[in-house]
Amino acid sequence: MQRLVVQGVDDAATDRAVDTIAAAAKQSGLTVREQDGARPAHPGDLGDVRIAAMTVALNTVGVTAAVVGRMLLLPPLPRWVKAANVLLREHPVARRTLRRAAGRRGSEIVRATVHAAVNGLGQEPVTLLLDTVLRANQLAEAANRVAAFHAVHDELCAPTRVSAPAPPRRQRPSRESASEIYSRTIVNAGLLAAAASWVVAPNISVAAQAVSASSPRAARFGPSAFQAELGRCLAQEGVLVRTPERLRLLATVDTVVLHPSALCGKRRVVRDVQPTADGWSRQRLWQAASAVLSPVESSGSSAEARMRLSRLPDLAETDWVTATIDGTTTGRVLVSWELDPLADAVLRAAHQANLRVVLVGDPDRPELAALIDEATSHSLAETVHHLQDDHHVVLTIACPTGHTSGAKARSDVAQGLVNSDIALAIARDDGLIAWDADLLASNGLPGAWRVLTALPEARHTEISATRLAKASAAVAGLLLLTGRTGGLLWRRLTLGLAISPVNLASASALVIGWLAARRVASQALPQQRPQALTE
Repeated sequence: MQRLVVQGVDDAATDRAVDTIAAAAKQSGLTVREQDGARPAHPGDLGDVRIAAMTVALNTVGVTAAVVGRMLLLPPLPRWVKAANVLLREHPVARRTLRRAAGRRGSEIVRATVHAAVNGLGQEPVTLLLDTVLRANQLAEAANRVAAFHAVHDELCAPTRVSAPAPPRRQRPSRESASEIYSRTIVNAGLLAAAASWVVAPNISVAAQAVSASSPRAARFGPSAFQAELGRCLAQEGVLVRTPERLRLLATVDTVVLHPSALCGKRRVVRDVQPTADGWSRQRLWQAASAVLSPVESSGSSAEARMRLSRLPDLAETDWVTATIDGTTTGRVLVSWELDPLADAVLRAAHQANLRVVLVGDPDRPELAALIDEATSHSLAETVHHLQDDHHVVLTIACPTGHTSGAKARSDVAQGLVNSDIALAIARDDGLIAWDADLLASNGLPGAWRVLTALPEARHTEISATRLAKASAAVAGLLLLTGRTGGLLWRRLTLGLAISPVNLASASALVIGWLAARRVASQALPQQRPQALTE
């Protein structure tokens, strides 16, 4: 056993149990440490499910309060309270500050509670209904994520499976998507507009309306709906989403770094031969070496059946080995690993997503030359670091494996993964399990292909949601300037419903994001093409 995860609630009985287990773990040579907030939570953790369910319940109570308040003609909350809620919920700086103070889950609870209370007492049921739809989708994603882990638990957590090294994380660069940049800009613009209106005519209600009109909620709803639905679909296909918040970077990825281990198939193949003994032609040596790599039934009396190879290269390696029969050298054989049948489709999906494709390790594979933009002899960790220093957003795909030569090579693969902007680890049958990766594809390269096909749709969602947010801000600003925020024209445009331009744009972005994720999930896997070399 390499790792033991203990989780409990804060009560005396659990504390005693944890102390007992910790003492036993120390005796077994395990290092006892608290859960590192920088690392993903346990894949079976129900924390996100509980939070999503709690937010749905809070919104339900808020909708009820808003409807009852309207029916009883109760006075709503002042507009400045709603404006403060917009700043807390939508301004990136406020979101980051609250997260640092309360943690990821704590900040979600605080925002959800304040949002439900303000909009419930402020009699804004439509706003809460839209948020409930998004939260329900996030609840489904969180539940599917846990179910996906339990579906592959016996396979990934078998006693024979070993975890990949867990190196210390280098601080990953702070990345902002287009929607986040716009959100920060437009909310700041709303604050400036509110200040200007206060200088001209000190009216807190008008100033609060300026802030509310600048709400970039649509720019957040579209990507959030896309991420939730995509995460749910990935979980159903066997891809464990370890850090869901990293999916927001899919729209910003411009480079994919591939380790050769991710593209390798399950068997070794002969790539070239050099016969040196009399009576051995290239064809005979090729066939005999291929039979050694792929054993078939044989009487054992023929010379070919008695052939031995001096060594077999580790995963992703290509090397010359010596072929011998009864101690006599018959020639040299170039042995490599066949490509995964889906390797070609993965590389083509990366190009269709307009990504720069970098292959680490320079494996000397001519069949990949036309599908990669750069091959480097640097280590995976060095390659990722250099690309990030050049301001590239990096998606890394690798397969940590015990076959990789030496502990240093295995540590390098693990380090390169955890330092990437998005780390996608392939879980092979005989490979190590990289629990610290952002995405863990238990279904192999099909999971990597699905993620790569999601990148164009992620960008489309970002662009569409940002445009909708800009349009809603423009319309809300015009209505504010003309003093017709609740006028007859707008009521006719919204069919008499109490729908603001921000709500209308948010609903549209929600649908666009959900449909984009469904398009990704509906794409059928391409036909797999075996990549074996024959003489």
